[in-house]
Amino acid sequence: MSKIIDRISKLLKLAAGSEGHEAETAAAMARRLMVEHAVSMQDVEESNRPSDPIVKSTVVLSGLKTKTPVDVDHISYRCAWWKRELASAVGQYLDLRSTYTEGTNLWSFHGYQSDVEVALYLYEICARQIDKSCKDYLAKEKYQWMVWDSGLARKLSTEFRNSAVRGLRSKFSELKRTEAVNDPTGCALMRSRKSEVDAWFRDNISTSAPSNWGSKSAYSSAGYTAGRNVKLNAGVGQNTNRGSLRAVKGHIA
Repeated sequence: MSKIIDRISKLLKLAAGSEGHEAETAAAMARRLMVEHAVSMQDVEESNRPSDPIVKSTVVLSGLKTKTPVDVDHISYRCAWWKRELASAVGQYLDLRSTYTEGTNLWSFHGYQSDVEVALYLYEICARQIDKSCKDYLAKEKYQWMVWDSGLARKLSTEFRNSAVRGLRSKFSELKRTEAVNDPTGCALMRSRKSEVDAWFRDNISTSAPSNWGSKSAYSSAGYTAGRNVKLNAGVGQNTNRGSLRAVKGHIA
């Protein structure tokens, strides 16, 4: 039976990583084998578990990247609100648990290793796009205002980036609702994985009460729109759902 499950798993990975007729053929073959041998998606999921453990991954939110393993040279006692909020939004979207070391730029993701890898990747492509959109916005504002100072630039930059993360979080919420409608079976598996991560987190991680991260600054409609327009598939193909992102890292949910 293990060979059959392995065959089904490979077909599902091929289907997720392909397009058009090839993807349809691989998916159809996987479904046929599952029916013929009474194999459920849970069986396939469990067969992949030994190589996909639940882990804690602590990283430094440095620049527009996450640095791991932690490099003490990049640990700081300051971390912009938008970076913490972006890490939180990405983790929530991928059903990870997150913890933050207050007063530093240390962030920890807790979940299946494959999902954590996607979270680190997704954080960086989102951070880069938000940063570029902000710089483009500031350049336009500088041209229109004519009179410019560094204080105003910092204010507008903070408003834009913080609002962009709010827009991106809204986009994530809509994607999860769409996935629930379009792929109820896959979402059921995701809920199962989330429950397992939650249980592991309760048993292994001790946390203190969350603190107030401070003022979120004024709202920027341009920033919010930029966050809504972030492309989650940058460099990974055409699909923007979590399944396609995980396929890039060699995991099918």
